[in-house]
Amino acid sequence: MQHVHLRDGTGPGRIPRAHLLLARSPGAGRLNERDRTYLRLDLASGTRGTYGVTNAGFSDGTAVQAGELYDVSVWARSDATGGTPLTLALTGDDGRALSGQFRVQVRGDGYSQFAEDIGAMPLPVVPALLTGCGQNQATDDPELLQRHVQDTLDLIEFANGPATSTRGRVRAEMGHPEPFGLTHLGIGNEEDLPEEYAENFAVFRDAVAAASGSTARSRGVRPATRCRSSS
Repeated sequence: MQHVHLRDGTGPGRIPRAHLLLARSPGAGRLNERDRTYLRLDLASGTRGTYGVTNAGFSDGTAVQAGELYDVSVWARSDATGGTPLTLALTGDDGRALSGQFRVQVRGDGYSQFAEDIGAMPLPVVPALLTGCGQNQATDDPELLQRHVQDTLDLIEFANGPATSTRGRVRAEMGHPEPFGLTHLGIGNEEDLPEEYAENFAVFRDAVAAASGSTARSRGVRPATRCRSSS
């Protein structure tokens, strides 16, 4: 069991105008599908100062040595417009700083923002409505296919639409009024049904081209090679 303490920059355990919730959620409140237990720190509007949590490690703490490098991993997101500043620091039991501070701006716009932050080209992959990885089954459901296509168009509008558009307005409210400039999109993954894949791919391609008012260019329509068996 790890020990988590609260702090507000003025004294241990004091969190005025804010509260911390330790929750286990089966729904959308959790960070992702695997991490169902999470900490949520709610700050009152207009709150100033430093608020956060301290992880004391296991049992009597975590042993560190001067001059050594330590990796810190933390998953966080914010629903505040423009994001929330997050500072990571290593301190002793008395609060004395043992390392320099690392500051990041936590946002809630996920994958596209992460790709932009590290200078990478975002490449979201959407379902082609085929089951691959050895099962190789096609779903014959035109209505469901259109729902997948619409989800894809909504994704593109979120990434590239103006701040006045429906999905672009959501992006702007999350703190990123400028488009992300999405240029590439993957359709499907590891399907081995060439004919069915090509048919569904064409539906996605034509819908994207119609919505953008231009010709969507594709780099081949062959699905990925079949999965390798571990046996």
